[in-house]
Amino acid sequence: MSTVAELNARIESLASEIRSEPGSAQQGAFHRALADVQGGVSRIAEAADGSREICADLGERMNAIETEMRGTGAALDVAMTRSESFLRVSEQLIETVAQCGIETEDTPYIRAAQHAAAQISQLLEGALRTGATTMADLFDESYQPMPGTNPPQHTTRFVALADRLFPQVQEHALTISPKVVYCIAVDRNGYVPTHNQKYCQSQRAGDVVWNTANSRWRRIFNDRTGLASARNQRPFLLQTYRRDMGGGHFVLMKEAAAPIVVGGRHWGGLRRPSSSDAVRRAPPGLAAAGPAGLGRLLGAVHRPLAARDPFVDVDRAGRRARHRAGVAAVHTLASALRGRGLSALACRLGHGGRLARVGG
Repeated sequence: MSTVAELNARIESLASEIRSEPGSAQQGAFHRALADVQGGVSRIAEAADGSREICADLGERMNAIETEMRGTGAALDVAMTRSESFLRVSEQLIETVAQCGIETEDTPYIRAAQHAAAQISQLLEGALRTGATTMADLFDESYQPMPGTNPPQHTTRFVALADRLFPQVQEHALTISPKVVYCIAVDRNGYVPTHNQKYCQSQRAGDVVWNTANSRWRRIFNDRTGLASARNQRPFLLQTYRRDMGGGHFVLMKEAAAPIVVGGRHWGGLRRPSSSDAVRRAPPGLAAAGPAGLGRLLGAVHRPLAARDPFVDVDRAGRRARHRAGVAAVHTLASALRGRGLSALACRLGHGGRLARVGG
């Protein structure tokens, strides 16, 4: 009986602890513990509300950042498109001026590229006549990867022929002017079967920077500049670009290219870039960025190069007639630009033509 009585006493004590008397100032231990828990839950709820507000604010800011990034991306796309358009217009202008017979600083490099391209074409056609190769092998596009190369190198069925025929043309081109950086024949996809001897070094395992700068043969250069030169079928193409030498190092180049045709088919192109020194020595009007620099082009395109490059033969007697033809061509281009909504650029071109008449 004593055990039952003791159990009853404990039950009564616990009931009194749980029982809450209205108006009672004192609470039992259970109620105090429950109140502490409720207080903790309230504080957690307040902290959660604060976190939700912070997250909502961060979400709004992230949305704003995303909107800004999209706007920036769109603006960069527009800028890139306009830059590409301006680049194409400038290249067309240079081509138009050169086709009019006006001697510019680029003329000797254009002629040399065309001459070297014709030599490569003759060598390849001679190989076809003698049975040293076939059209199928010469136009082979099954580029076979060379294991363990970085940057990747490839072989084709015409590399042995290129190693035998191309150096006599490519190496000679380097001796014409110290400004010539390299001279290579590439196929339609920018593939370089054989480079100048100084860039035909065997790769070093694990040294991608050295390989990029010194082992440039058997590689595919299918960037914008490389493909444009490889696939160009106009008499020539003149481009300015940055050459990747590895390790974040780039060299400014101005490149003249001419198509290589074999058996009536376009095989590829002859690329012949000159160093940045030639770019820096371009007419001073081109130093200004944007349409203003292009607009001043005609102020100096007639400048003869005989005093600078001894291998250039400038026809001084016909210079004024060719110059007038070039000015007329520029005015025609300016009219076309106005039709495309590029009135500011057309205005600068017209101004350039007036400068040219004064200088001629």
